[in-house]
Amino acid sequence: MPCFETRASSSAWKCTRARCRLDQAKTFFVEQGYQVPPIAEVEARRGTSDPTYLVCTLGKLQIMKLREDHRKQQGDKFTLRIFTTGSWSMGGLPVNASANQC
Repeated sequence: MPCFETRASSSAWKCTRARCRLDQAKTFFVEQGYQVPPIAEVEARRGTSDPTYLVCTLGKLQIMKLREDHRKQQGDKFTLRIFTTGSWSMGGLPVNASANQC
């Protein structure tokens, strides 16, 4: 499964790699992340100081993509309960490995 990427995650990665200024990161979270300014500032501080900040977000986006793919594949048979139970039963498999099991 190719790396799932959205405009927001791509922009955040570029911002992190380019060593964004705090005000640029805050603007990013307001405009692209739909956060209110106080929350955007907290996230911007965290995002500009923690190099692993995007790891969790990338995982979340990959799981959401896997869920949508599974929903399309199952159609009317899809239930969130079965998807979640199946996902948890795979333990700590990386999301791209889990995609082949669903």
